[in-house]
Amino acid sequence: MIYEALIAPSETPNTLLEIKRALLTYDKVKLIDPSDRDVIPSIAYVSAIMGMPLFGFDIGAVRPMGKTIGYDDIFEKIIESCRPAIKQGLIEVITTYNMADTKGTISVGTVPTGGYPLDTQFVFWLYRSMAQDQDFLSSAISNSKTELLSNMETSYDIALKGVGDGKVINFDALPLIDDVNLNDNQREYLTEISRARLASVIKYSGYCEAKELVPVFNGITYGSIVAKVLENARIVLSDVKEDPFWMKRNRILDLCHEEFLDEVILDSMSIDEVLKFRSKSWGKQAKV
Repeated sequence: MIYEALIAPSETPNTLLEIKRALLTYDKVKLIDPSDRDVIPSIAYVSAIMGMPLFGFDIGAVRPMGKTIGYDDIFEKIIESCRPAIKQGLIEVITTYNMADTKGTISVGTVPTGGYPLDTQFVFWLYRSMAQDQDFLSSAISNSKTELLSNMETSYDIALKGVGDGKVINFDALPLIDDVNLNDNQREYLTEISRARLASVIKYSGYCEAKELVPVFNGITYGSIVAKVLENARIVLSDVKEDPFWMKRNRILDLCHEEFLDEVILDSMSIDEVLKFRSKSWGKQAKV
């Protein structure tokens, strides 16, 4: 079986090089639409904290991930470069749920989540569990802390707040990163980014397990988080109920790997040229 993959989004658009690499590693590549930025549908927030899927209120993003300036325009240009692969059905832009079905609505008796395939309560409380752990918060920005701080003045919009980070029922608001070398603004800025990355790993690991996809996480953005999850999966999940989509979480996270390809040559190739390498020989190699 040659696997299909989903490239997890981050604050910056997936690069054309990442997509080319995935095309030479997997049978089909899925990208996330720029509008899909929240950990769970916002309408499910109230039911997630109450534990009863009876009331749905959209009161704002639960735990959103921000975007760098020009994200949407860059994404569109990358998609345009990928048209040959899109026409062949090798690249697909998807959302994890139909946001048009959930935006700005109020529901009683049931909570429409637009086809979101995961247990929203489980995802939310697992996120809260990880986001109050200082080791996880630090690991989420460990590979990019210096760069993030250097761009803080021009990229503050990537540090978005979420209603799911505040005080919930009898639980205190989530903590900021505990780092004596940071001032208050820096701590808040890095914490919001860290929270979004943790939520992204939870969401896309679970989504990929549910949809039988291989999650591809950018090493700089997500490498330390994935490693930490693999090391501490049992501890992280000890305070939340078990969920079938994470029963094989270690197996699917172990599939987040790198192929050793010559990036300089690959970067210089067009999508059309990359597709020519997807021959019968490539299929046999991929199967192995």
